[in-house]
Amino acid sequence: MFKRFLARRPSHPRGSPAVEIDSVIYAGGRYYTVILLEVVNKPGVAGRIIDEIARRGINIVKITTPYMVTGDRGHLLLVLENCDESCAEGLKKVFEGMRDIVLRVEATSGMDVFLFPKLGGLKLLGDKSLVLTQGMAAEALRQGVKALGRIEVAQALRSLGRGVGVFLYKNFYTMLATPPSPEDQLKASLEFLVDVFKALGLGDVEYELKGLEARFKVYGGFECEAARDAGVVGTAGDFTSGVLEGYLELAFGRRVGVKEEKCVARGDSHCEYKVSFYEPLSE
Repeated sequence: MFKRFLARRPSHPRGSPAVEIDSVIYAGGRYYTVILLEVVNKPGVAGRIIDEIARRGINIVKITTPYMVTGDRGHLLLVLENCDESCAEGLKKVFEGMRDIVLRVEATSGMDVFLFPKLGGLKLLGDKSLVLTQGMAAEALRQGVKALGRIEVAQALRSLGRGVGVFLYKNFYTMLATPPSPEDQLKASLEFLVDVFKALGLGDVEYELKGLEARFKVYGGFECEAARDAGVVGTAGDFTSGVLEGYLELAFGRRVGVKEEKCVARGDSHCEYKVSFYEPLSE
């Protein structure tokens, strides 16, 4: 099957918009208001709310639901431009009067401050999550290398990544319907890996698989760009290597070896990982 299976998967367009996480919003240079509404889940609710805001000449710069709404009520988060405390208070009174569709209103305003909407937490596919920025990761890596040494940190990151890869396969990929043939299943598992890398912010992935070898190219890789910012020189995709190793071993049922051959931390345009497949895993 490995000899017959040849796949190439292009990445998502790298010019596509980034996703901003709504747990904190920086109101820089002008007044912004963040409004969190608990509303009835039925057609036309968002339209009525948007119409009320537009009627007052207020610009909405972001509108979203913090999660997928499935019950009889949900939440709507709006970020309004050039809307100060008095503006927010006026809108709050208007929404509180819309009792047939609005159940609760929270509003916070400011300029040159951080605005924290009253959200309960972050989740990815129902699993409690953590925000780790590239700057945080760079400083953590810098401090870790200083305290423990580069080799020790690399080993730890690879082990952690392997655990993440195993989790992604066991807990996320297996939620999908099983493709009808083993060959289709391999392809589906690889395409899922590409998509989940993007969803987690680990980078845009392209892969090519031929026989018992595969190559994964990662553009805009979170880990290696953080390592470069931390002053690490050389290949630095230890966590990413571990993710690939843990995930692909389960997907292919074979022992896997991963070696990073290109890395942005040493000046390459992207990171590239060579994956070798060895003997089948024992049951």
